[in-house]
Amino acid sequence: MDAIIAVVAAQNRLARRVEVDVASHHPIIDPILPELRSELADLAPQPPRIPIITTTHPCEAHSHPVMDADYWSANLRNPVRFHQAIRVAAAAEHHGCRAFIEMSPHPVLTHAITETLEGPVTRSSRGQ
Repeated sequence: MDAIIAVVAAQNRLARRVEVDVASHHPIIDPILPELRSELADLAPQPPRIPIITTTHPCEAHSHPVMDADYWSANLRNPVRFHQAIRVAAAAEHHGCRAFIEMSPHPVLTHAITETLEGPVTRSSRGQ
């Protein structure tokens, strides 16, 4: 792993270990999803008042997802579609976001946002 990190870092790209104790976004967590849904069943989320682009369902641009137990289970289990969400947010047909703010004590996504936006942003009727 250290050798891979060194090669990527030598290309002036962000590379580092991420310390985690759970393998999220992977089938390995499937056995805990029923319990998670059960624990979150009492959530009573209100629909957002503003459109949201999520990394769970990025192509549902400017939607108003209900962030209930099923949403959070899907969010934890499914792949993070960060690249797609940033591209959808930047697309002109979706009012083209001009600024992205990472609110974090340790910004780790700034590089990924920049790299995503450096490529061409294409328009699509589905926001992809």
